[in-house]
Amino acid sequence: MLPSAVQQVATLAEGFQIAPPVVAGVVVEMPKLGTLDAGEAASLAGLAPIARQSGRWTGRSFIRAGRAGLRKALYMPALVAMRFHRQLVDAGKPAKVAIAAIMRKLIVLARQMRSRPLHVDSP
Repeated sequence: MLPSAVQQVATLAEGFQIAPPVVAGVVVEMPKLGTLDAGEAASLAGLAPIARQSGRWTGRSFIRAGRAGLRKALYMPALVAMRFHRQLVDAGKPAKVAIAAIMRKLIVLARQMRSRPLHVDSP
């Protein structure tokens, strides 16, 4: 039996320390999040990198498609997380690439928490 949406939101909000409306957006936009693998979840959210390649020519990778509402909901939490975890930007990556990587990581962690409920101890 699946837990109710309210229980899912409460569990994810507590685990991520993110506002419940953001987590509710994740639960509503991706109701089958716990049944997908990490790559499928990122692709469904539109956060999987798509490479432009033709023969020996290689262009820049980009993200597109997927669920725009989910990306909009995750943008601000990712922006805040980037303020405290600047490794990608310090390594020379553009800020937008770092934000997209953090949003992808949030989706993968949410998927993991939905498939295997973890008990997170608050500090």
